[in-house]
Amino acid sequence: HLKTFNIKKNGNAISSRVPLLFNNDIIVSVSNINENMNFFYRSGHYDELFYVQYGSGILSTNFGKLLYKKGDYIIIPKGVIWKLEYKNKTKLLVVESSSPIETPNKYRNRFGQLLENSPFCERDIKVPALKSPIDKRGNFLIKVKLEDGIQEYIYDHHPFDVVGWDGYYFPWIFNINDFEPLVGSIHQPPPVHQTFESRNFVIC
Repeated sequence: HLKTFNIKKNGNAISSRVPLLFNNDIIVSVSNINENMNFFYRSGHYDELFYVQYGSGILSTNFGKLLYKKGDYIIIPKGVIWKLEYKNKTKLLVVESSSPIETPNKYRNRFGQLLENSPFCERDIKVPALKSPIDKRGNFLIKVKLEDGIQEYIYDHHPFDVVGWDGYYFPWIFNINDFEPLVGSIHQPPPVHQTFESRNFVIC
């Protein structure tokens, strides 16, 4: 039992992270957010998953904006540039994965679509709302997470200058309240609570 409410460290979505558990595949942290980021961030080595224990705000990305609230899973593939602005004090469970975080194979058909008997489906997924490209010059700080630490870059053009995007590589949100548990006449085993998987771990 990890009593994370005893962790008093606060800050922005990056500086407030306190690692709890880790190995070669995964880093599990908690983050208590009471400051907004004055920089942009990109993970060069890890897919990231945030579970919003409480709070609300905006995750701005180069693919557009995602509004988050309590109960949201936020999945950010590595390489996506983002910035988090909180509206209400936010607590996150943060999972960084060295391999992609995906929907479980057992919920998908051979084409990758979620099955009818999956506890959630594509309609439950929120994708970014792309805004007009920001055509602005200046000094824009991007902090990039690498295996050995964080490298800082200065862009001379705003990174959110995308005019459009297509495909299936983008940040997205799924709320736990849209999860429809599989039930039966007897107690179901723990795998029915699974929401995501990666190479050597699952998330339930």
